[in-house]
Amino acid sequence: MRLVIIESPYAGDVETNVEYARRCVRDSLERGEAPIASHLLYTQPGILDDNIPSERQWGIDAGLAWRKVAEASVVYSDYGISSGMKYGVKAAEESGKKVEWRSIGINPRKPASDRVTSDFSKPICNGCGQPIDWHHIPLDVPELETYGGMPRPKPPEIPAFPMPKTGWQRLREWWAT
Repeated sequence: MRLVIIESPYAGDVETNVEYARRCVRDSLERGEAPIASHLLYTQPGILDDNIPSERQWGIDAGLAWRKVAEASVVYSDYGISSGMKYGVKAAEESGKKVEWRSIGINPRKPASDRVTSDFSKPICNGCGQPIDWHHIPLDVPELETYGGMPRPKPPEIPAFPMPKTGWQRLREWWAT
């Protein structure tokens, strides 16, 4: 197996970029390579925080330390070239490593039923794009007494006193008599 360093974007739309990086690793494995994608490894919770510039650079440098044993840097460019990727390409060229450019296409769109949020893993509403919550429960369906084990919200109470009539309502009553 050929050892390669995977270069793909991470910062920005992290969820999309992580999904794309995973597809890049799989593509590399299917080509008979042994890839390292340090941005997937070092950005896991509890390791490094990509939002802290010093930790981001630390992770990039740790990933590029693999170039001593890697045969090539493989750049997946479907989502563009990030500053970290540029840094990796420059380091590979300076060390005399081969740089290969690949494209596997953008991530396939998931059906709405498969999309979930990190907020209690609730499915996403097709209509509003928000996690399914109380505002998705029709209040006029008596069978829906609970939702997810929680009581159905109560509709607002109507005041007990009669509301004053408008001029049009009084006119209609007069006309009807």
